[in-house]
Amino acid sequence: MGEVAVGAVWRHYWITIGVLLAAVPLPGLLGRNDPVPLRRPLDSMSVELEGWRGRDEAIGERVAQRLGTRDVLLREYRDAAGNRVWLYVSYFARQQQGEQSHSPKNCLPGAGWQPIEDRRVPYPFGGPAAGEMNEIVFAKGDHRQLVYYWFRERDRIVASEYLVRWYMIVDAVMRQRTDGALVRVSTPVVRNEAEAQTTIAAFMRVAMPALDAVLPE
Repeated sequence: MGEVAVGAVWRHYWITIGVLLAAVPLPGLLGRNDPVPLRRPLDSMSVELEGWRGRDEAIGERVAQRLGTRDVLLREYRDAAGNRVWLYVSYFARQQQGEQSHSPKNCLPGAGWQPIEDRRVPYPFGGPAAGEMNEIVFAKGDHRQLVYYWFRERDRIVASEYLVRWYMIVDAVMRQRTDGALVRVSTPVVRNEAEAQTTIAAFMRVAMPALDAVLPE
């Protein structure tokens, strides 16, 4: 069988899987799993992180209701040079229809921020499993911000919203777990994108181990 024929077989295979997934009755399947709590509250993560000092920002009641979870952290960290990074985490002890992570690609445009660059990059800090994260530059008028975000799906780092749905179904059946988190790290692009990337990389090196200690294994 040639490469073209083999490719066609695999395409049909994944199309079939996609059709089957679309037919899965998600509310009934996902609702049967027990919630998996955080190891500690998100706001117990230290505000002092090796040269970075954090300050919590309030999440309003209406926003919390729209997010579908009370386990939310929005914290601004600053270093001694005045560089600012925002860490946002929303956690769901049990994801189900209407109670799951919201993609920044859908939320930030609602606040006037439009994506102008969008790519996938490797998640570089080890942790539960190798994976990818989204790297997006958003623009609003003359302002730019660099945003990294990914989904922590049990012991996986996932960039794709479609893979989130896939793993949710697989783990609901095989592991009886659907807990998950959205992690977003952002900083303003003050002079250039490379400088913003360096700022976020320096922050993530100290912040991600602290976050891993809060999220379930």
